[in-house]
Amino acid sequence: MPQLLDLLPKSELSVFKRALQTLALQNRIAPLLPNQGQGMQVVRWDGTALVIFASSGSLATRLRNQAPSIIERLKQAGIPVSDLKVKVAVNVPPNKPAKRAVMSDEALASLERCSEQVHDTRLKASLDALIRRQRKLIRFD
Repeated sequence: MPQLLDLLPKSELSVFKRALQTLALQNRIAPLLPNQGQGMQVVRWDGTALVIFASSGSLATRLRNQAPSIIERLKQAGIPVSDLKVKVAVNVPPNKPAKRAVMSDEALASLERCSEQVHDTRLKASLDALIRRQRKLIRFD
């Protein structure tokens, strides 16, 4: 039975291995960090320098202030860290779906009556398009 690493193209293999190594390091050092590493993520390790993303500015400040003691704990655990860099992770919230305002049947009927009395062709076309869109929304809800 093939291993997962055997199924990856060679171009992606080194990236996948680095991700696994970073995850393993995250799990190894989490108990040595404040709050058991909650809100923190190891993003890079080059053998001496460790880069951690913090989920907030206050947590990043706390880690920076405790960096000397954290480095010492990591060294005692056999991880040869000489530099600890802490950055704030930028979390972009997912896009919210657009709100769909649906008019009542009474409002649509009123708009249709209004559209029949409008003489401006562009305004009439816009009102008719709005009415058609609203009718579609009502059918799909």
